[in-house]
Amino acid sequence: MTFALDSLACRVFEAYSAYDVPLRELAVSELASLHVAGGGQDCQLAVWSPSFRAEPKRRRIELAAGAVPGHSHRFALEGWGLVHLQFTAIKNDSLSPSRLAFNSEARARKWESTDITRLGAIAAWDWKAVADIGRRLRNYIARTAVAKAGARPILPGANECAREGIILAAV
Repeated sequence: MTFALDSLACRVFEAYSAYDVPLRELAVSELASLHVAGGGQDCQLAVWSPSFRAEPKRRRIELAAGAVPGHSHRFALEGWGLVHLQFTAIKNDSLSPSRLAFNSEARARKWESTDITRLGAIAAWDWKAVADIGRRLRNYIARTAVAKAGARPILPGANECAREGIILAAV
């Protein structure tokens, strides 16, 4: 993630806030400790660059009464061109693959009519910039991998977990 912040001049946010608190933008110093702070929870991040032109939207999600005792809401960061990263937590001595995903302009266009009110027009986004940063992040992940499981790259932290007996799930 430091590559995204330093080399690509991106900003990294929580994709979803903790309950009853605003979304956080994350600094480089916070990224390394996310898996520890998550307490066994998956970590979902959203990467945004000023080069994308459009600003992401913050949406308040109201929770059904009693759905999460003691909490009423949380926030999500949304946008057609955000790059999403999901880092999975170790559960039952198993680590599932993490994910990197982003929309193409064609995919966003297919869904635009369903979410245009909430997310705005897809034409506001610089799709070349979105694809460039998404591709550069994917390439960086591939270059830093120390092994592969099929087509999936295994990063140094996951490889260390495997050495310590954690099963790398093939999901």
